[in-house]
Amino acid sequence: MFFLKFDKTMEEVKQALDEHQDMVLIDVREEDEYALGHLPQAINLPLSRFHESYTKLPKEKPLYVYCRSGQRSRTAVKRLKDAGYANAYNIGGIIHWPYDTESR
Repeated sequence: MFFLKFDKTMEEVKQALDEHQDMVLIDVREEDEYALGHLPQAINLPLSRFHESYTKLPKEKPLYVYCRSGQRSRTAVKRLKDAGYANAYNIGGIIHWPYDTESR
């Protein structure tokens, strides 16, 4: 058994949202998963099509990336860091988010 280590806690992300910090919150789950519920202000960039869209993300802003459990977000953050996005952070999975979510 192994455990994923995340770059930011859900509490830190919630605080950043509450303080209206300048960041981009990215949900890399598929569209149907996102539609069922996502973190407030999150944009959906599914990992399956991530290579088509991530280059439009700002390099100067913190990018907080999540999925369901933290596995897909880990892959996405690695791709971002490999492409020069130094401010990309894996915040884990929505299953660890104890606060309200939004749905489409």
